[in-house]
Amino acid sequence: MKYTAFDLFRDEDVSVRWIRSGKPTSTLFITFTPAPWRTLDDLGFGGKYLLEKGFDVLAIQSSWAHYWRPFAHDDLLERLTSLLSGFYAKRIGYGSSMGALGVYLFHQRLQLTHAICLSPRFVDLPNTLVKRPDSKIHTIKPLPTESSTRFYVLYDPYDKIDAQFIELTQLHTHPSALCLRLPFIGHPVGYALNELDSLNSLIERVIFDDPKGFLLHLKNAYRQRKKSSYYLSSVGSLLLKRRKPKSAIILAERALQILPDNMQATMLRYDALIAGGERTQVIAMYHDLNTIQPKKIAIETLIKSRMATIERRFGSQWLVQEANTKTSPKYEEIVKQHEQVVLGRKCIHLKRNQKHLIVSMTTHNNFEKYQSLIAFSDIPYDVLFITNPTNSYYLEDDLSASYFQFLLPFIEQYGAENILFFGSSMAGYGALRFALHFGANAIVCNAQVDFELTKKTCWPNLLQSINKISTTENLAQMIPKSNTFIHFAFGQHPMDLANQQAFESYVKKYQDLLHVEFVAHPTSEHSYLFGSTQNFLTLVEHLFKQRQIASNMIFS
Repeated sequence: MKYTAFDLFRDEDVSVRWIRSGKPTSTLFITFTPAPWRTLDDLGFGGKYLLEKGFDVLAIQSSWAHYWRPFAHDDLLERLTSLLSGFYAKRIGYGSSMGALGVYLFHQRLQLTHAICLSPRFVDLPNTLVKRPDSKIHTIKPLPTESSTRFYVLYDPYDKIDAQFIELTQLHTHPSALCLRLPFIGHPVGYALNELDSLNSLIERVIFDDPKGFLLHLKNAYRQRKKSSYYLSSVGSLLLKRRKPKSAIILAERALQILPDNMQATMLRYDALIAGGERTQVIAMYHDLNTIQPKKIAIETLIKSRMATIERRFGSQWLVQEANTKTSPKYEEIVKQHEQVVLGRKCIHLKRNQKHLIVSMTTHNNFEKYQSLIAFSDIPYDVLFITNPTNSYYLEDDLSASYFQFLLPFIEQYGAENILFFGSSMAGYGALRFALHFGANAIVCNAQVDFELTKKTCWPNLLQSINKISTTENLAQMIPKSNTFIHFAFGQHPMDLANQQAFESYVKKYQDLLHVEFVAHPTSEHSYLFGSTQNFLTLVEHLFKQRQIASNMIFS
């Protein structure tokens, strides 16, 4: 894109850049940047789109969230007005949030013909006076009755700060202002309107002095609001305030299906999970937050606040132990001493000269972390720890053929009847798959067995992982070769119930070979159900005894 930029003013707080599109135009957009802006050298708020459309831009940019207190240069504003008046018949102010405040504060001195204010607000930040004690204190006054600027104002009346600004300015009653309420669309409203592909069309209606077209287009956009991740997040936030975390989680996950990078929806989901006490997902969330490298200071602040909230709610010591076991000294020591590579796959084989082998399998989003490595390091069984770095449900690109080959030497060493595969959720699928293939044993928790059923009821990041798998195979497509003993624990989460029912139907087809104990748990969370390591070992002992009893009956 070819354009010419002139720096008209710059200090450490504000820059003013006159950017010419190179096309003939009598319209100038004077834009003010919102609070998250951090550069003084950009094209300004919405500048790229406006320049591409052939309009010139006067970009007034901020380096921090000062709400225009340091920008009170009356002489500069007068010179700008004098300079630009001979060039442009139409001068349109455009801003969002803090930027919309700038449009409102300076519309008269800049002699704006039109003003587009998206969610205007004023926040009197204490640090402003500390950083710039000489800055001007703005007094928000009602829009003067003699104002000739045509205002187009959009805001969410359920955002208290924005609603307070509208009351102070009386924009909703002024004859030259089209002030429209968009309930639950969130702050700032531009995010949702842009997501609904409506924002640019609304700007064009302003350019053409078409308030009726503006209103009609806005009504049509608002009818589509449920397609906006920001609208769903805003409604979810309201439900969370009303102590309905489960409903908030549902809306947050719907929002993330629409826009996976929506930080507002992500934080809503975190807050709702914390409020609902969803322990397993909170652990995963805490681990994810530790790995995020935010590009914006505001997002970094949000992340730190959520981590602190989680630590207060669940205890930092427990969370660190559960979420970051991979970084503990004992974990690293075991890996250093025992990790090996078998047929190209890393694994840990702890041998105690026992008859039975437990295969502990890494679950979703744990990649190369060995599951339960510390907890199982001292149990009275041989243990093989395996991982799934590709997050592919142990299918890889070959429907598990490479894993089958990798496991075969262990099957030959111990015998399938003496091996138990253990996994939860994604790893539960893998554990069942391997047990069915070899005629071994499995203890699983909330295992997924049918990908289509899972897609309908899972959360966004799990759906993304499944969609990345090149070829999937439901367990119902497998034909068991010999006796397989399984303990199948499941909770009341819709995804877990659907998969349990699907697996129960499958078991009925092969009831002579499949010996499955289904155990329901009352929790509605998709969570780990076995409690302590001792509880798990009790299940292991029980399952091996059942297998031995069945074997004795066959050969007696």
